[in-house]
Amino acid sequence: MNPPINETPCVQHEEQIQELARKTTALETKSKFKEDSIKELKKDMKELKDTMKTLDNTINEFILKSVTDDGSLRELVNKQDNRITALETTNKVLKWVIAIGFTALTSAVAVMAFLLSHIH
Repeated sequence: MNPPINETPCVQHEEQIQELARKTTALETKSKFKEDSIKELKKDMKELKDTMKTLDNTINEFILKSVTDDGSLRELVNKQDNRITALETTNKVLKWVIAIGFTALTSAVAVMAFLLSHIH
């Protein structure tokens, strides 16, 4: 390539240097923007990790509380079941007592009626 008549090789090199300087500046700007983006992503990732840790702790607390509450609920259900069983047993016993008592009373009245009718 032959240099144009108006330009000397130094001017051409100067233009090349300025073009490279502009490209370098553009690349530095892009690099700075990408670096800032990476820093922002790192910050967002840290916030996300903290949020996930908080969520994990909350879930673990919920599970532990659920296990504890399940035990309390199971104990309450067992107490109620025992109470129901005791009431059913009492009900059965009272039915027998009333039946035997009614039978005894009827027998006693019959015996008294028999005695009163034969004593006169």
